[in-house]
Amino acid sequence: MNRLHADYSLRGLDIIAISNEDRAKVERFVKDQSVSYPVFLDPTGKAFSDFGVRGIPASFLVDEKDQVIWEGHPGDPGLHELIDEHL
Repeated sequence: MNRLHADYSLRGLDIIAISNEDRAKVERFVKDQSVSYPVFLDPTGKAFSDFGVRGIPASFLVDEKDQVIWEGHPGDPGLHELIDEHL
């Protein structure tokens, strides 16, 4: 995700992360991985429920009309191509 952020943020892609894990655990991860995009805590898991997340990691590409146009694993090799098509 850091790589996607570095590659596409200047072209208009916003990356955010949402976690329902313990704050201390998330803060440790952000620090250890030098996360370069915002990470939000969702202790109730509402965002996971709203997006139908069945496992983690899960990624969603949302267009400017707030429509989910892709969902899958953030390591999907076709994700870069899809982002290029929509920016």
